[in-house]
Amino acid sequence: MPLTKPYYQISRQLEDGSYSRSGNAGYIDHPKYAVSPERRVRAYNILQKDFLNLLEYIEPADQNLQTFSYRTHELLMLACIEFEANCKSIFTVHNYVSKRKNMNIENYFLIEKSHRLSGYRIKITHWREGEKILQPFSKWETSHSLEWYDTYNTTKHDRVVTFHEATFEKMLNAICGLLIILTAQFQSEDFSSPSYYLTGDRKDNFYFAIGKYFLVEYPMNWEVDERYGFNWESLKGESDPFQKFDYASLAKQSK
Repeated sequence: MPLTKPYYQISRQLEDGSYSRSGNAGYIDHPKYAVSPERRVRAYNILQKDFLNLLEYIEPADQNLQTFSYRTHELLMLACIEFEANCKSIFTVHNYVSKRKNMNIENYFLIEKSHRLSGYRIKITHWREGEKILQPFSKWETSHSLEWYDTYNTTKHDRVVTFHEATFEKMLNAICGLLIILTAQFQSEDFSSPSYYLTGDRKDNFYFAIGKYFLVEYPMNWEVDERYGFNWESLKGESDPFQKFDYASLAKQSK
């Protein structure tokens, strides 16, 4: 049976297979859904602006994927810091506290179960070879590691030795990874007026994402009992129309 209330900061497929039909994506705009989501979107938009500036010097092309510089390293760092901030924001709203002093990739992997990040794909249409499709969380289908996030940690702690690993490809996957975790919370909503969600702006199965540069394809294989089956127009009048995801129990099962 589909879920009768949405989770805080978790966007999911609706019972009818869409993500926003009949106004049922309106939960994303509700003031209790997320705390100051516009700040996280703004941080991404600033990062995307810096990325587009970098493209004046590095052509988006396959032959440049292994290019590295202080700028690719800087943007890799910033994207991963924002990725961590989004993960922690999700955990906070669901009252999940790790037993570890500092959270790591094992904690963040729990968000794969609630948001299905591995199912999102990003398309870059401004690519020298035609189009480029990235799936930054694809490894989470079989393991807990992420190569671009591992590089963030290694170059952060030992940049002298590992600086060459902060490549254009790793940076690009980190930026797209950040975009995906934002999309998995807010779809294409940038908290300006009017709201966007998934209305129009579609190319094949890809929709324009936050920032209107990248295109994103949403996972369409949620099980029926994991989808949202509410009528938002009826639900939104409740004092708290949301529910919490039980990350603590999920963490115990993962051990």
